[in-house]
Amino acid sequence: MRSRPASRWGISPGPGVWRHPSVLVWCVVALAVVAAGCDSATTSTITTGPTPAKCQLTLAAPPSIVADGGAGSITVTGQPECAWTATTQATWISDLTPTSGQGNGKVDFKVAANNVPTAREAEIVVNDNRVRVTQDAAPCRFTLTPPTQTVTSDAGTGTVSVATLTGCTWTAQSNAGWLTITNGATGNGNGTVTYRVSSNSGPQRSAIITVGNSTHTVVQQEPTPQPAPTPPPAPSCTYAVNPSSLSIGAGGGSTSVSVTTTAVCAWTAVSNASWITVTSGAAGTGNGSVGVTVAANGGTAARSGTLAIGGQTVTVSQPAPAPAPCTYAINPTSAAIGALGGTGTITITAPPGCAWNATNNASWISFSTSTSGTGNGTVGFLVLPNLGAARSDTITIAGQTFTVNQASALPVCTYTLSAQSATVPAAGGTGSVDVTAPAGCTWTATTASTWITINSGASGSGNGTVSFTAAANTGPSRSDTITIAGQTFTVTQ
Repeated sequence: MRSRPASRWGISPGPGVWRHPSVLVWCVVALAVVAAGCDSATTSTITTGPTPAKCQLTLAAPPSIVADGGAGSITVTGQPECAWTATTQATWISDLTPTSGQGNGKVDFKVAANNVPTAREAEIVVNDNRVRVTQDAAPCRFTLTPPTQTVTSDAGTGTVSVATLTGCTWTAQSNAGWLTITNGATGNGNGTVTYRVSSNSGPQRSAIITVGNSTHTVVQQEPTPQPAPTPPPAPSCTYAVNPSSLSIGAGGGSTSVSVTTTAVCAWTAVSNASWITVTSGAAGTGNGSVGVTVAANGGTAARSGTLAIGGQTVTVSQPAPAPAPCTYAINPTSAAIGALGGTGTITITAPPGCAWNATNNASWISFSTSTSGTGNGTVGFLVLPNLGAARSDTITIAGQTFTVNQASALPVCTYTLSAQSATVPAAGGTGSVDVTAPAGCTWTATTASTWITINSGASGSGNGTVSFTAAANTGPSRSDTITIAGQTFTVTQ
C-alpha cells in the first residue's frame, strides 16, 4: 500500500514518530498515546485542528428588516471542520438558531418591531466575524382626536389632540380662511392644535385641518333664525286672531287663521318654527287671512311652535306619529343539521320597540344566545348529535316558525343479492345466494314454499349468505320464491 504524507491529513508528526498513514491515524485517535506501532523512544504533540487560514468564515448579511419586525437569516461559509458560535448583544434581536455549528450553515433570528421613527442597526458575531443587521424606521402615523367637531355659528375656538411617535414632526394646516390655526401649527410627537373659527352668517359649512396623513373636520352650523320683530301697533290699532291655537295631525296639513282689525291697521304674519310655513297672508292691512302649512312630524315626540300675527301669538301643536305596527320576519326559515349536530343563527327583522321572544319544545335543540329582544336581532341555537333516525322540530320566534331538520346517524341500508334466481334438478338439491349490505343493516330470509327449506341465513346483519334445499320433484316443472331483505329470489325446478 502506498504511503501518504502526514500533511495529507492536516497534521504534522513530531520527530521520531513513524510516518506510515495507518499507524499515524491510529495514533491520532488514541490522542498520541504510545502504543505498539508508535516509536517508544520519543513522544510529541499532534495538532488535529485546522490552521487559522483554513477556518476563516465568510458571512452573508441579510436584507434590511421592516419596521414591524420579522425573521431573517445569515449564511455562514467555512471549511467543514471549522466550528463556530453565533452571539449578539442587541436586545431587539432574539432566537438565534442555531447558536453554534461547524462548516457551512445558516443562522436564523427574529427582530422585534421598531417603535421609533429612526432606523437602527446591530451586529451578530460569528467567532470573530461580524455581520450588520439593519431595521427600517417606524413610519410616522398621526391620530387626531376627536376626528370631527361641530361648532355653533358664533366665533370661537377649539382644540384637536395629535397622537404620534416621539420624533415624528408634523405641521397643521387649514383648508378654509374662516378656520385659522392659532397654536400648535407645528410639533414633534404628541401635541395639541388650537384653532379659531369666524362667525357664520350663512348656511352650514365645514373645513378640514390636516396633520400628516390624518384629518380633522370642523362643521359650523348656520345661525338660528330669529323671529322678525313685530312692529308696534298704532295707538288705535288692535288685533284679534281666530283661532288662537291650532292642532294639526302628525301627518301635517294646511289651515288658515283669520285676522280682525281696523281697516287702516297693517300687520305681518311670521312663523317661529321651521316646520310651520306661512303660505299666504304674510302681510296685510285691515281684516285678512293667513294661510299656514304644517309639515309632517318625522320625529318620535310631540312638538309645538308659534305664529306671530299682528302682535298676537297662535300656538301650533302636533302629536308624535303613531308607532309603526309590529311586524316580524325571520331569515332563514329552516336549517338542515348533520347527524353530528351543529349551530345556527336566525335573524329577526322588526320595527324599533317591537318586542319578541324565542321558544323551543325540543330537548335536542337549545339556545346559545338571549331568547328575547326588541327590534332587529339574532337568536343562536345549538343542535345535539343525533343517535337515532332523522328528526325534525321547530323554534317559534314572534309567531314565526323556524324548522330544524337533522339527519339520521344510522347508516342508509341498501341490499343487493348476488343472483336473482337459481335452477335445481328434479332430484332436488341445495343452493345459496349472497347478500351484500352495509354493516349494521339487518335483514331476513323467508319463503312460503312447501318444497323449499332455508337451511341457514334466515336472518343477518351486513354481508351474509342464505342457503336453501329444494325437495325432489315428482311432478311437472315448478318454481317458487324466497324473500331476502325485501328482494325476491326465484327457485325453478
